[in-house]
Amino acid sequence: MSPAANREFADRLDSVRARQWIAVPGVTDIWGLPIQGERPRLG
Repeated sequence: MSPAANREFADRLDSVRARQWIAVPGVTDIWGLPIQGERPRLG
């Protein structure tokens, strides 16, 4: 990726991460990783 594309991707990722505090526990992001801000419920 070009530096500009990398920067755009990083900006988009930052905005996604910034919104994650409102996430429902157990919901994952587009990579399937637990969303930060609330711990996923186990079980």
